[in-house]
Amino acid sequence: MYGKLMRNLNNTFTRILVVWYAVFQLVHLVSLIRAAIALLQGGVFTFPALPPKTGWSGQTGFFLLGMGIFDAVNIIISLIFVYGYFTYARWRLTFGVLTLTVMMYSALVFAFATIASGAWMDNLVSYIIITVAFLPVIILYYMFTMQALKSRFYESSDSGTSIY
Repeated sequence: MYGKLMRNLNNTFTRILVVWYAVFQLVHLVSLIRAAIALLQGGVFTFPALPPKTGWSGQTGFFLLGMGIFDAVNIIISLIFVYGYFTYARWRLTFGVLTLTVMMYSALVFAFATIASGAWMDNLVSYIIITVAFLPVIILYYMFTMQALKSRFYESSDSGTSIY
């Protein structure tokens, strides 16, 4: 069954994952906008980056603000990808790998920073919910990346060139 899922990115399972990614990103965007408003009105960082009990340091605040801006740009790219996916655009695999790679990088940096700061221990339930909601995105990232690599391998075997 796994091989069948990987060969066809148009199957129902992948479609559900792409819809989940779109919903996840829209919720992400709303939470970033809400956090930006809270920051502008009261100078406090809120969800999705719940602080440790001691609060975020000034440097961490600038870091989170920068991440939020880059995440917002990636959300726009991800919504273009979702549109391209459902309209069978030729670039959907490329855009999918691009936006999902940026999302994975952002998630790993976010997780590292929030774990290291102690925010997870102080807000464990919230961070577990975010992690569980993110798991389908990891699966989608894996599927698109493997499909892209597989396509590259097929191209290189036909032309006699190497992926390296």
